[in-house]
Amino acid sequence: KRETFLSQLKEAGLEIEEVEASEDLRFEKLHVPMEVLKGYAEILRLRLKLKEHDFSAIYSRDKDHLFEDDSVKFSPAARSRIVEFILQRERIFPEEGGDASAFGFNRLVSDGVYLAGYPLHDGTIRTPGSQRQFLSREWASWKRLFKPQPLDAIRDYFGVKIGLYFAWLSFYTAMLILPGIAGVICLVYGWATLGSNIPALEICGGSMANTTMCPQCDKSCNTWLLEVACDMTWYKYLFDNISSVCYGFCMSLWSAVFLEGWKRYSAEIYHHWDVFGFD
Repeated sequence: KRETFLSQLKEAGLEIEEVEASEDLRFEKLHVPMEVLKGYAEILRLRLKLKEHDFSAIYSRDKDHLFEDDSVKFSPAARSRIVEFILQRERIFPEEGGDASAFGFNRLVSDGVYLAGYPLHDGTIRTPGSQRQFLSREWASWKRLFKPQPLDAIRDYFGVKIGLYFAWLSFYTAMLILPGIAGVICLVYGWATLGSNIPALEICGGSMANTTMCPQCDKSCNTWLLEVACDMTWYKYLFDNISSVCYGFCMSLWSAVFLEGWKRYSAEIYHHWDVFGFD
């Protein structure tokens, strides 16, 4: 199965480099020549960036001169997608024998022929000029906590789906600032007006403190004094007072504003990335 599959990959144009890690473990690195990338980009109808423009178009080798130079044409995400497409469409049995309908790398993993398959990074975070180093410094860093995310770089390295997720996450986090501030104000209001809570004052040392309450279960529970619920009444008032009603009303409006705001922001991203109708 392995020999057949590797021969199919070579016919598809991939270059294979075998690396012996140990007696029981071997890696097979796959390299994709530029002409193979261009051919499958045309088959998959990938949208690639045009020269000196902020938008993209479906790639065609006949119009290759209109697209970015080869050195920057294919992002790591695009390369991974092409390799994944090739891996899932090649046979694992010879044509003259075996199951003719058995295709794909996932079948080989399930049969135990391979342990796993995954794309490699373009270097470590210490590799000069690598996208991984750029993302480590400009994105995955505490120093950049309050800086805008490099969404374009995230999209190029991890793909559109991951890029859209972090775009949504940053928008959602920013939109939560106002509800967070309002929640703190409500909590402070509850703390400031704690002494004016008449039910709590009555329960904690007032006329209702010695009220005998029914047992809380049928057999083993005894009667208890209402004064026992004193602390719980104070804590409850901190989070459940008149300001909570106002907060709930504001959150109803916030949810509508958030939804419409995300529609607008995501439309800007779709236009910038030229991914309308992306599935």
